[in-house]
Amino acid sequence: SSSSLSSPFPPGSSQAKSPVILTTSLDEARTRKLKTLARRLGGQVVSDFSREVTHVVTPVDNNGLARRTIKYCCAILTGAWIVAYEWVEESKRAGAWVAEDAHEAAGDISAHQGPTRGRLAATSNAPPLFQDCKFRIFGEILLPHEDDLRRLLCLGGGLVDVPLPSARTSTKSNLQQKRQTRTPAQIAQNTIFVLCDADHVS
Repeated sequence: SSSSLSSPFPPGSSQAKSPVILTTSLDEARTRKLKTLARRLGGQVVSDFSREVTHVVTPVDNNGLARRTIKYCCAILTGAWIVAYEWVEESKRAGAWVAEDAHEAAGDISAHQGPTRGRLAATSNAPPLFQDCKFRIFGEILLPHEDDLRRLLCLGGGLVDVPLPSARTSTKSNLQQKRQTRTPAQIAQNTIFVLCDADHVS
């Protein structure tokens, strides 16, 4: 019946009844208002990113573009909503968390549609961005912090600092095993090397 296909959520409302919200680049005054609203409407405001985060709230410019922060990138990789602070204001006026679509960030100054593409990829169960990618990091990283870079790569499904095998050839006599053994050069072809030179970081 048509009733079985209807949404249980009122028109214009968010499907996240108890959102887990993280802020990025948001000032203290707005963050306090958001925490107060979360206590009233249901939900929680957290201080660090995890896969449980459902929304990242950020200021945007007149074109709907946000700053590209680590939290912003984490949200794209996991498919969390990235919404402008206006979503908070509209939810306060409505007395309930409103639908996010009209408030979704359009992207950042370097790339557009990242938030939408990341979210749709997650909802369609698409493979993570870095699935099957192996990363080796060399050099000193100043920005972003190395721990943040590793975290982003792992959130995207990548494997970080996977050991390369020894250059020695296999000594096993089994021909089939020899054929299945890949050389370091072959494995390196599937590895992305991140080379960081601190002297060239501005």
